[in-house]
Amino acid sequence: TLQGPVKKRILAARNAFNRNGPRGTVLITNYEALLNKGFMDFLMQDFKPAIVVLDEIHKIKNPQSKRFKACIKIGDKAELRYGLTGSPILRNQMDLYTQFRFVDKGETFGKSFTEFKYKYFIDTNAGMPKNSYFPNWKFRPSMSTELSEKIGSMSMSVVKSECLDLPPLVKQKVFVTMAPDQKRAYKEMSRDLVTFIRDRKDDVNKPAVASMTLTKTLRLMQIASGFASVENEGEENTNVIFEKNPKADALQEILEQHAIGRKIIVWAIFKEDYKAVARVFKKLDIKYVEVHGGISAKNKDKAVEDFNNDETVRAFLGHPKAGGIGINLTISDLQVFFSRGFSLEDDMQSEARNYRGGS
Repeated sequence: TLQGPVKKRILAARNAFNRNGPRGTVLITNYEALLNKGFMDFLMQDFKPAIVVLDEIHKIKNPQSKRFKACIKIGDKAELRYGLTGSPILRNQMDLYTQFRFVDKGETFGKSFTEFKYKYFIDTNAGMPKNSYFPNWKFRPSMSTELSEKIGSMSMSVVKSECLDLPPLVKQKVFVTMAPDQKRAYKEMSRDLVTFIRDRKDDVNKPAVASMTLTKTLRLMQIASGFASVENEGEENTNVIFEKNPKADALQEILEQHAIGRKIIVWAIFKEDYKAVARVFKKLDIKYVEVHGGISAKNKDKAVEDFNNDETVRAFLGHPKAGGIGINLTISDLQVFFSRGFSLEDDMQSEARNYRGGS
């Protein structure tokens, strides 16, 4: 397994190659390493892999990305190629092209993404005026049978129930009523794209503004989580915390009922969420670890190790993207989504951290 700086990875790979020979060396690295020219030159010129396996192959779904182009460069030189994923389609059937292009070098869907797109999809906005046009590609229902047959000829699917003896996955929604000031701000933001929130520190009302639909959705999510990003005259935006946070109270109630004698995972997406969850943990005297964008890779590994092996560490606080891939948290049988983002992939991957073999 190659970790650390790229120069260190290349040195470790060369040592393994010299020690075991070309047919006895297996290198494991991440996608990001392929973006380094020195590492790619070593793989292509010196190592020349005979077999390439892409785990979570859906991560190369963008045909314009450097990641996809690097994987194709290596894959086309290999004798055998395999792709593994539990979520091949996260957006629409267009996601399939890059995955099959890697696996069979274009045998199934060709080597041109543009040709694939025009064959299986139609731009429903093609007739719009140029000044207001934006593409809206929809899958052609008439191509469904052909697409399914081609996929089936080059792939196999195995669901968890067929290969793992897992306990039932039970999901429960917990409904939380917002505090009065939250509810007012939520309604105003939804209706007017602006609301004023009391900053108790400065004792003034400050505006939270949404200039577009996506920003509006983000502001509504923030308000529901117990804070809002407000504008300060001549300065950067800051976060204002609502006096009461019913969502944090609901988390406390869940922990009081279910966290005794067991380990629990809490997923959240905002920095203010981390603080709110941490306050609940501290209030209940629950020792916890954190894995999110503010935690280094070294400390992330230690956090996962402590959660899995230290009996005194009872809670794991993570962001679904930072902690949702490549780690095993089956020591826990309970997880809570305190807040969610926009990524189906992140949700599915984080959910699978403790619902997998060994659960």
